[in-house]
Amino acid sequence: MAYADSAVGYEVAEMAAGARKNPPTNADASNFSFLVAALGDFIENEGNGKYGPLAGPLPDMTSDTEPYVKLQTIYKRKAERDMAALADHLSQRLAAAGKPAHTVPLEELAIFCKNIRNLQIVSTSSYAAEMAPGATVHHEAVMMGSLEPASPPAQTPVFWYLALRALNDAQLGGGEPTAEEVWRRLSEAKEALQSNGMDLSALTEAHAQEMLRFYGLEPHVTAAIMGGAASQEAVKIITKQYVVLNSTLIYNGVASTMSVLEV
Repeated sequence: MAYADSAVGYEVAEMAAGARKNPPTNADASNFSFLVAALGDFIENEGNGKYGPLAGPLPDMTSDTEPYVKLQTIYKRKAERDMAALADHLSQRLAAAGKPAHTVPLEELAIFCKNIRNLQIVSTSSYAAEMAPGATVHHEAVMMGSLEPASPPAQTPVFWYLALRALNDAQLGGGEPTAEEVWRRLSEAKEALQSNGMDLSALTEAHAQEMLRFYGLEPHVTAAIMGGAASQEAVKIITKQYVVLNSTLIYNGVASTMSVLEV
């Protein structure tokens, strides 16, 4: 017996429903936005409100050759019918925006169908917006980071993020930054965050002093690790495959910790 649940998850369902309600109307919109809108149409019509197109591959199972081949054929035909139905919805969405049906290649549509249950929309902020003078720290991101303390707690990645932000603000203030100036800015951020109930007791003046001690030095080992991480993310963006890291990656070579902060 083989069974593959083609129901989409909550996040994908919400994404598709939102795209169906507010479909892309601009001819410059991405292929992905049209595909998601078409998925919303498919789920609402052919999918009875919760099912997406069948991906095609059989689930793991134990079987003899003959029944396995028959099942494989059944799954493949159902997947082809579902993809054809999705293609029809896609053509209608493209036509409504004044774009030809062949705008989205068949290969891209096939890849989309196979990965529907893994769809994600990653919305990031720009580095300029994050590091602009006076920009506020994302409280929720800091809170989540502080809930995962390192050992010792002073090495918690989010503390070094706050220290780097304080150093950046001090540099933008003009002149050569001092440990006192960095700590002043860091302690202001600490007080503001602690007023929201966060425990930042392990964040001390030592963090500000460390910012000035290394002051932008890039040891080759750390640079190699960060360069590898950056190149991996670049490949994801260029090939448009896999999910990119969202926002800021903090690596602590002393404690051998790494954390992603969605700031």
